[in-house]
Amino acid sequence: MNKLSYYYLEFIKILATIVILFALFGTINDVIIQLISGTSFPDASMFQGKSYLLLLFIAQFIGFAIITLVLYVNIISSIGFGLKKERRKFPKSWVNKLITIALILIFAFYIVLLFF
Repeated sequence: MNKLSYYYLEFIKILATIVILFALFGTINDVIIQLISGTSFPDASMFQGKSYLLLLFIAQFIGFAIITLVLYVNIISSIGFGLKKERRKFPKSWVNKLITIALILIFAFYIVLLFF
């Protein structure tokens, strides 16, 4: 029973992390989009006839999901609720590559939005 409650607490920690980080990212993202385009998201007219913008917007959130995953595996998962087992972290070379890919996915939307 103790192990089951540990998994529930771990699940709540994962959900709270995702909700807080995505809310923070969404707020910052909305402000940047508003500064660049003058309209606040979700404004569907922004994507009318520009399906590539929608794809880049989705890619942007995939990039943030990668950053959230790296943060969880390397930092947040070590903050535990009792079971003190050693957690495996991503190797430093993986972290560098994943963060680089995530930042490219995030900033590609802003760069395209600047020019169109």
